[in-house]
Amino acid sequence: MIKTKTIVGLCLILALVGLAFAPCLQNNFTNWDDNLYVTGNSVVSALTWANLKKTFTSFFVTHFQPLTILTYSLEHHFFKLDPFFYHLTNLILHLLNTLLVFWLVYLAGGSLAVGGITALFFGIHPLQTETVAWISQRKTLLYACFYLAALISYFYYLRRGLKLRYYFLCLGFFVLALLSKSVAFTLPLVLWLLDYLAIRNEARRVLSEKIPFLALSLIIGLVALWGGYLSTVFYQPAAYSLLARLIGASSDLIFYLYKLCWPLKLSAIYPYLQIQQNPLYWLCLPVAIALFSSLLFAGRKNRKLIFGAGFFLLTIFPAIRFMPLEEALVADHYIYLPAAGILYLLAQGLLWLFKAPVRYRRLIQGLAIFIILSAAIACIFLTRSRCRVWQNSQSLWNDVLKKYPLTATAYNNRGEFFLGQKEFALAALDFKQAIAIRTNAPYNPTYKYYYLNLGNALRASGRLDEAQAVFKMLVQEAEEYFRQPQALRRGDKNKVLSSHRRNIEAGAYFNLGNIQDALGDNQSALALYLKAIELSPRMLYAY
Repeated sequence: MIKTKTIVGLCLILALVGLAFAPCLQNNFTNWDDNLYVTGNSVVSALTWANLKKTFTSFFVTHFQPLTILTYSLEHHFFKLDPFFYHLTNLILHLLNTLLVFWLVYLAGGSLAVGGITALFFGIHPLQTETVAWISQRKTLLYACFYLAALISYFYYLRRGLKLRYYFLCLGFFVLALLSKSVAFTLPLVLWLLDYLAIRNEARRVLSEKIPFLALSLIIGLVALWGGYLSTVFYQPAAYSLLARLIGASSDLIFYLYKLCWPLKLSAIYPYLQIQQNPLYWLCLPVAIALFSSLLFAGRKNRKLIFGAGFFLLTIFPAIRFMPLEEALVADHYIYLPAAGILYLLAQGLLWLFKAPVRYRRLIQGLAIFIILSAAIACIFLTRSRCRVWQNSQSLWNDVLKKYPLTATAYNNRGEFFLGQKEFALAALDFKQAIAIRTNAPYNPTYKYYYLNLGNALRASGRLDEAQAVFKMLVQEAEEYFRQPQALRRGDKNKVLSSHRRNIEAGAYFNLGNIQDALGDNQSALALYLKAIELSPRMLYAY
């Protein structure tokens, strides 16, 4: 009877999750990395041995994530570029992850009620929308699936006499998680957390069991660094003091905790400079210290508290930015898996409140049920609304600019959408706005994409003189940069930024060459094309 009730309860949870995310199935691709991962990715366009080899030997958007790319290849093979099936895959993975969260929490000693509440809010929380509705976040959904499966396998390893088949099953799922997204390297630390929850005292064996996991984490960590995954985060460390980094990290933690409890004003981009201007920003460090101290004090007699908080802290750690970036400090998809830890603690608190032997017990029980129902209804409503924001590129960037109107990246990306729709005047206006409000970082040339896009919009609309002036400005800056001594080229210290710089400059030479060719100056056009090829040999269309 209990088993039947559990199955019915899980089916109800999955139905509510499906209801919350149903609008995603009507969404299109966006120009927020979907063009890099799917629509413009030649590797996924044909399921061939050559492309499979590239899938497992190449970096995509500076990440090594072969299993994620393989899922796109399979979808493209069977469904081409029909966005419905890509969104459907994301939703199915999210539903599976919701079930795995329930299973994990139940194994961790939570009751069926705690597992159900945790899984429900993990599934329907508005913060999860970005991960599910954004096709490019397949890597987060996929790694979370294998990560949770690995933890569940390890629980069975602990509970069933340390049988090796569960240990190797855990190790296998860990490998799959690493091949989906490199942030899975935190799993060995979470396994130690499970050992702590199980009160294991065999220190030597506990350590020796983790050696293969730690070795794999080290390997994938080195691969990630090689691909440039962390290079844009930890560039120029001397520019920020230790205090500034600690405040930034504390701000991230407080931000995620706040959004979990009050998921309003969600955005695809949260500009760092606007977050920093919040007068409460500088209080984040003492608040984080107070929370951490309280956790240690309360956790002395409650291992479940340490498990929930520890799961959150360990899984969110790769996303904590110890250095502020221009326009990217936090993101909703970073909290996807870590949210389970905090939601588990909240569910435990509600259950305690429900069972507390206090004077007005029935009143408190009614209040707890009211809180759960009200929060669930609000989450479903907000999640459905948030899904519609991701309908297409225009709706996505309109939403960002509505909430953070000084976000240059949003103007540029909306301009690229208009450019693709051949609305050249609107595109040019957005690119000019992006240029007007962008942050100038001399060692980071990526903002020059705005100029390159502006030149393309002007050229496409027939305003050749204005376009030519923009491209010439970029070419002149490039020539001045390369005339500097090597030691003064600050951007060259970072391979990712150096690659961006060369692509931008190659694009400027190529587009200027196109204009010269259209004007009949073939010799000048040829010289410009050759310079573009020198800077970016893979620019095939320049040949």
